[in-house]
Amino acid sequence: MISLVESNLLELAGFARGEAARLGAQDIACLATDYSQQLVRFANNSLTLAANTREVYLTVYLGVEGRRIVGSTSNINRTAVRNFLKSLYRSARSAAPQEGYVSLPRGPFEYPRKGEVGGREADEGVLAEAARAAIDGALESGASRVAGIISHETFSLAISTSGGVEEQDSYSRALLNVRAFADSEASGHGLSCAVKLEDLEADRAGRTAGHYARQALNPQSFEEGEYDLLFSHTVAAHFFEHAITFSSAWYVEAGISFLAEQLEKQVAAEAVTIEEGGTVEGGLQQRVFDDEGYPARWKIVVEKGILKTYLHNTTTSKKFQTESTGNAGFITPHPWNIIVNPGDSSWEEMVREMRRGFIVTNNWYTRFQNYRRGEFSTVPRDAAFYVENGQIKHPVTGLRVSGTIPDLLRGIRLMSRDTKWVKWWEVDTPTKSPAALVSGLRVTKAYG
Repeated sequence: MISLVESNLLELAGFARGEAARLGAQDIACLATDYSQQLVRFANNSLTLAANTREVYLTVYLGVEGRRIVGSTSNINRTAVRNFLKSLYRSARSAAPQEGYVSLPRGPFEYPRKGEVGGREADEGVLAEAARAAIDGALESGASRVAGIISHETFSLAISTSGGVEEQDSYSRALLNVRAFADSEASGHGLSCAVKLEDLEADRAGRTAGHYARQALNPQSFEEGEYDLLFSHTVAAHFFEHAITFSSAWYVEAGISFLAEQLEKQVAAEAVTIEEGGTVEGGLQQRVFDDEGYPARWKIVVEKGILKTYLHNTTTSKKFQTESTGNAGFITPHPWNIIVNPGDSSWEEMVREMRRGFIVTNNWYTRFQNYRRGEFSTVPRDAAFYVENGQIKHPVTGLRVSGTIPDLLRGIRLMSRDTKWVKWWEVDTPTKSPAALVSGLRVTKAYG
């Protein structure tokens, strides 16, 4: 049977909305997505895998007599969509009515101007060329073994809602992650992210990974205690993303956000201003509308260290007696793209400002012991270095960094004047971040 996507996504979304209305749903939002990915992996200095994938799926929100439900399907011929909607509608009818139910926003709306999209067509040869540049860059900088992944993703979306919204959108992004080894214990990480494939800095990412790997040879021990921490752009982006993610009103209302009851209060150092939204030049997750069809407008979340707003959908905005910020997901409000304003320091200047501390170039396994207080621990991965009186003394390994996100944000002393887009395994929301020098975090041994 011919699938609806063979005509267009807007027809698919509109068809689903019409069928849901015929069933009796009062509030309906249907989001059709066509996602494709071209990917090349490499390991041991050689290309190991090339793959192309494509997925078309339909996500539907239904409001039925004060009840809400969300479901998704990738079986998108007309009969399958009808059956999917009937099942979803029956499930909604059997659920209990929800207190504080709010109808979807009513359009039409004016949407923000789109940022830069498009670029060079991706194929296996183009990706392989970039992967080889990353490998060569790492090897020339001192690595003996290189691995990583490069991908090009495209998203086409269409939304149709009972609030009168009929709109389409699209964006693309290219992502490269490189991990280089000088020996089994000395490794370094590099990445590059861009809207356009031709804007990836593959050679530079490889050289960064190779340089860090070579510098990480022969690590020495360290003493536990409180230190200055100089976070690379990658690591700083990780923590800034956590801060903005937990500014979601859903987390605040659920009592699991360290930003609860902090509106118009100092939550970070005065130098910290963080903006968020769906459309921005270079943004890796461009969206003109959120999942309710509301404009995904740009906003300041933290201004000079002061928390200015939570992220809202229509339901949370009513509870907080404000307006939606255009951050609706089908379940919770969440950020689209995050930009942290730069500081005025160079990397070298920040190193010179360190009395006793560590440079952390990469991290993983961040875990929260208490969400409400923002208590966390994270394990630096790949190259890390001990600094004393402004001089890098030697590489270290086996660190664990712990503290609270509020203390980390308030403890920011300096930030770099250059910023980089970061999206990878540990940073799900694209974040453009400076490097950051932070005081007062605890460093312990991760093992042994």
